[in-house]
Amino acid sequence: MKFFWIAGPPANENAGMEPLRRDNSLTQVSLRWKAKAACVAGMLVFVEACAGLVAVSNQLAGTEKPVRPCKVTEQEASTAKRSGKRNKGRAEDSEASSTACVEVRSSPLDAQEQLQAAVREERWRVGDEEVSEALWSFSLTLTPEELLRYAKQVSTTEHARWTEGKALVLVKSTEVSDAYTRTTVSARFEGYGEPEDAFATKRASWAFTSNGKLESALTGLLERRLRAKH
Repeated sequence: MKFFWIAGPPANENAGMEPLRRDNSLTQVSLRWKAKAACVAGMLVFVEACAGLVAVSNQLAGTEKPVRPCKVTEQEASTAKRSGKRNKGRAEDSEASSTACVEVRSSPLDAQEQLQAAVREERWRVGDEEVSEALWSFSLTLTPEELLRYAKQVSTTEHARWTEGKALVLVKSTEVSDAYTRTTVSARFEGYGEPEDAFATKRASWAFTSNGKLESALTGLLERRLRAKH
């Protein structure tokens, strides 16, 4: 006769499940750490990408200069000549005005206001003003020394004793590409005085030819003011 021994259940019914549960717990912990690591890695990639974009943006912003040079076009030069011929007084004595320009990263209105403020800080004797959003015309009273500094004498003005001078200035601002504004300055000059020859014909004023120094001085004021803001 053969006898068979049948093993019963373990004393603890859950004893056989403990290794499996421990393995599951370790797996879940491992998965959680992997998920956290992936999340952190993703955040680092995102931060690096954002930092790269910020660096590129700053680099591009640095290349956007507040002022850039420009050249007077033929149309602007011819406009200055035509405006010179419309000068008050005798048309045959009017000399063509000179023109200077600069392009600033600003609106036409801001460019005009900045230049007006700069001129007032210089305490120049400004009068006869006409102001709009993109245009400013005015006269500038000059001493005899200032007149000869900013203008060239011609044959009709070489023999006179000057008492005063006047510059007639026109400032125009126009929007151009890349958010810049093109500002042009043109000026004409008149001199007042008495001829050295007592028998010479007396005149109310003499027209002078600009040497471009006043126009360049005005565009320089605007340029320095805009650079200081940036």
